[in-house]
Parts: sequence; structure tokens; C-alpha cells
Amino acid sequence: MLFCQACLKCGSIAASRWPSRPRGDALRAARRLFAEPGYAGTSINDIAAQAGVAIQTIDARLGSKRGMLLALIDLIDEEAGVRPLAEEVTSAGTSLAALRAGVRVTRSFQERCGDIIEALFTAAGAEP
Repeated sequence: MLFCQACLKCGSIAASRWPSRPRGDALRAARRLFAEPGYAGTSINDIAAQAGVAIQTIDARLGSKRGMLLALIDLIDEEAGVRPLAEEVTSAGTSLAALRAGVRVTRSFQERCGDIIEALFTAAGAEP
């Protein structure tokens, strides 16, 4: 199980990181479902039921399943802590230091947001 999925299940992600309550509930549900049954195997009805929100709420706040995926992409940089890691890459004094910093960026993406990245890959095959 990936780090970020575990955090979502135990509820340790700070509420301030997520948008308004119904939208955040829908995004958390989408993240869990996109990771488990997969993007193609998840319907808006599934997400609404797991989030405890009406389908109309999802439609009004996120627009579509694709809209939810795009909103999750926005969380990647924040959750992976990319900004300070990217600064390490650009300010590295040597090639080796830049490479090491780049590896830390990649590792952070995978450990903290691997489920979103996997959803992107599966969505790419499902979306026209």
C-alpha cells in the first residue's frame, strides 16, 4: 500500500490541504477508487456513494470524472513537497548533487502520490 493511500484511510491528511468539504470528500473518494478498481472501473455514482454526496454536487464542483482527475493532479506538487526539492535540483553545485536531488523528487512523487500517478496512466488508456 502506498503512503498516501494509507493516510487517506486513516484520515491523517490535514483538512486544510483539501478544498471545501463536499469537494474534498469527493476527491478523497475518487482517489481511493481510482487506485483500487481503477479509473475505468469507477463511475461517478461510485464516487458519490463513497463520498456521501449527491451526483449533482460532484457535477457542480468538479464537472466530471476527468475533472476530478485534474483536481487530483493539482495536489501532486503539494503532497510530494516538490517546491523545496526542485530548488535543490536547480541550486545543486555539481552534476552528482543535481542527480541526487532529482532522484529525491522522483522518490517523493512515488511514495506520496503513486496512486494518483497510476490513475493518470490508467485514465490515459480510458480517455479519448
